[in-house]
Amino acid sequence: MSHYTEHPDVILVDETALAALLDELYGSQGTIIRFVADFVHDLPERCKQIRHACERHDCERVAELALSIRTSSQMIGAHRLARDAAMLQATANADDCDCEPYVRVLEATAAETMPHLISIGYRVRTA
Repeated sequence: MSHYTEHPDVILVDETALAALLDELYGSQGTIIRFVADFVHDLPERCKQIRHACERHDCERVAELALSIRTSSQMIGAHRLARDAAMLQATANADDCDCEPYVRVLEATAAETMPHLISIGYRVRTA
């Protein structure tokens, strides 16, 4: 099952990515559950760090944090979050630290994505 938001062209969370990751890990559901739980737990803090780096005009740190979120998001199928992190990363890599609009979008997408990831983690756990 996949979750869509106001952008129907971009999947919010694609559960098939988690299934593929589960296959890569030879069926280790515990590892997937832990990875998703850690990602959800750490995401608000990483967004806060991005906001602070943006406010300090530290483009390198913004790009580094956005890359981290993008990579993890791609692994677990959080496509819109990965897209928004990639846009922020590209902006920061262009030495454009006027990234406040991109940070707001990333924060909103993160807030919307987390409940879906929690739900998926719960379903994986009880399957």
